[in-house]
Amino acid sequence: MKTRILAGVIGGLLFLFLIFQGGIWLSLAVACLSILATREICQLLQKTGIEVSFPLVLLFNLIMTIGQSFVL
Repeated sequence: MKTRILAGVIGGLLFLFLIFQGGIWLSLAVACLSILATREICQLLQKTGIEVSFPLVLLFNLIMTIGQSFVL
């Protein structure tokens, strides 16, 4: 329980730091989290028997993430 609280505090502080820094650091953090989330969702879908092309989903996800960072 203590490790979860500590991880949450450290993660929250890192999140605030990245928000205040903005720019490329925030975009890189969002891209990394997006890659991890995409991998996890693809693994969950494959466990249920749904075949997913991870590289294709990842490419689409990164295009959307990078495109949004240029718009905002």
